[in-house]
Amino acid sequence: MSPRSHDRSTFKTEHVSIEHRELPWDTAALGRRVVHLESVTVDPVDQALDDLASFVAACDAEGVYLLSCRLPHEHIATTMLLEEVGFRVMETVLEPYLNGLNTRSFAPSPLRIVAASQDDAWHAERIAANAFSDGRFHSDPRLPRTVADHRYAMWVQSALHHPQQHIDLAYAEDDVVAFILSERVGVDSVRWLLTAVAPEH
Repeated sequence: MSPRSHDRSTFKTEHVSIEHRELPWDTAALGRRVVHLESVTVDPVDQALDDLASFVAACDAEGVYLLSCRLPHEHIATTMLLEEVGFRVMETVLEPYLNGLNTRSFAPSPLRIVAASQDDAWHAERIAANAFSDGRFHSDPRLPRTVADHRYAMWVQSALHHPQQHIDLAYAEDDVVAFILSERVGVDSVRWLLTAVAPEH
């Protein structure tokens, strides 16, 4: 196991294959190791339970405090298996797609968009720590709100050190009113990961 930082690792048995990595922002927020399951493949489903339980036990033995996983909504059988080994469904995420951006035109915006640097990214961290209230960490009654807030700030901070992630700040005159955190995917796509407007605006 032993995933660290943004590096991926693989747990593989006869019936299960799991790609996973440690989430540095969640680990920093909780003060304990948090590992995210990037993908889970089971085959056949009815023989995978023991192998999944072995993975969870290995994580526990290595001091992992929290495991998280995001699955496509149609992977019902895998979701049920994960629930069998202690996972709980906390939220549903919608992923809309917008194609052909380079051929589209948009009305002028009164906002000025500027790439964040090490010197001014704290604006995005401040907004992230105060703008959210319904995320999966906020919805988990086992976690205090301060930890959930801090987790979003750590996510933004971590993006500064990620080779494919990018933070943009939105200015209204001299005030930073919002941010966008995105990630380059391949040569012609961008994944929009996180955005928030400052609560005071």
